[in-house]
Amino acid sequence: MLLNTQDLQGEKMSVLDFLKRKKRLAPEEVASLTVEKCMRKEIVSVRPDETLETAISKMQEEGVNFLVVAEGNSLKGVLTDGDILSAIYKRKVSPAELKVAEVMSTKLLTIKPTDTLLQALELMVANRIRRLPVVENERLIGLISLTDIEEVSGYNLTFSIV
Repeated sequence: MLLNTQDLQGEKMSVLDFLKRKKRLAPEEVASLTVEKCMRKEIVSVRPDETLETAISKMQEEGVNFLVVAEGNSLKGVLTDGDILSAIYKRKVSPAELKVAEVMSTKLLTIKPTDTLLQALELMVANRIRRLPVVENERLIGLISLTDIEEVSGYNLTFSIV
């Protein structure tokens, strides 16, 4: 897994090598921490049958740009502000006219609470994503983001993915 780091003038290296260059928690400590220790259990979610107007309101109220789409603890998809803007622009309709289910991403990547932060970072880098729903026994139990990992590790992990 290679990435370009903004602070290393585009030098290509692995996620673990990138962490070794930084002076925060030891890279091995970050790599061995589990997702469970860093994930957020408070999840802002929306149901598939709700409108994009409702989703936008939730995003604004909560100050987020990402919603988990769920029915109870069952993960159905994810929705970003970019998904919403793209749908409204392409379809030339009001957010009140579209349901979340029509726009949400359903090709989901998830992670287990027992997986390591290194595994989470590698999955994020490989798939060019910033957030992963945390699932245990097919139930949504949390969410981990690049920002969560930055806060726990002390690393600025802003990077562009090769």
